[in-house]
Amino acid sequence: MDEITKLVEQHIRESESHLLHIDELMERARVAHAKAPAASDLVERLAQIRQDRDRLAGELDEIRRQPVHDWPKLVKRGEGLKGVLKAVGLQLEQVLAAVFH
Repeated sequence: MDEITKLVEQHIRESESHLLHIDELMERARVAHAKAPAASDLVERLAQIRQDRDRLAGELDEIRRQPVHDWPKLVKRGEGLKGVLKAVGLQLEQVLAAVFH
């Protein structure tokens, strides 16, 4: 396995990990909202984060479906996707902090 393949696989694994983290945080937000409804601006932010999460998950699926010989072209895209997923997770953590305080 060459370095490019390893790099793309690493970006995919890390992106999957970020998606899982986002999903776990979304579940925490759902449970918290069920116990005590959040302000409408927080609900709107959560809805936007959910849309972003779904769009990014679709992008990750698209990257996974690409043939291995196309992976060299995907290194930067995978790296960017990983960064965006991390940012979405941080936004969600901020919303949760607002919900829990």
